[in-house]
Amino acid sequence: MKKALGYTQNLRNFWILWFGQSISLLGSAMTGFAVTIWAYKETGRALVFSTQDYLL
Repeated sequence: MKKALGYTQNLRNFWILWFGQSISLLGSAMTGFAVTIWAYKETGRALVFSTQDYLL
């Protein structure tokens, strides 16, 4: 029984870590998109837009 309990705890920890990493990845993607749009609005140049989109 103790072995099953350890497995359940490890699985729970895995899902917490996975969920946290997913939220972090989503936030990073949204930030990259926002910076790209901001750079385009500030400069009005498509080159800056495409370069930012490529690099981020």
